[in-house]
Amino acid sequence: MLIRQFRQAAGKVLLEASAGTIEPGEAPEVTALRELREEVGQRAGKIFFVGGSWVAPGYSTEYSYMFIASELEVAPLPSDDGEDISVEEIEFDDLHRLIAEGEIEDQMSIAALLSAQHVYTKHIKGLGK
Repeated sequence: MLIRQFRQAAGKVLLEASAGTIEPGEAPEVTALRELREEVGQRAGKIFFVGGSWVAPGYSTEYSYMFIASELEVAPLPSDDGEDISVEEIEFDDLHRLIAEGEIEDQMSIAALLSAQHVYTKHIKGLGK
């Protein structure tokens, strides 16, 4: 599931992976689970780490941790103030097309989605999880 939300710097609504800021003392997987509930309205029964990347290592220390969630159930948390988010269910098979057509433009989302697609296809899909 991906989200659509307006991004001020881009000046438009972007289709993105759910993401958020790690709170002090919070583990990255806890952040991922919280953001999934806040932005997508779903709780994950399982979460898998799929990789990480430096966002802009030339000038920033920001590091992005990437996860894929499974066994989802409806369990929303209140979203952050000012967030106007819509949720879209996207098939993994459509990701390359959506990226190539410019529908997904956010570089962090592209890295996360391609990493998640690889891990899902190679390690999770065949396990019935």
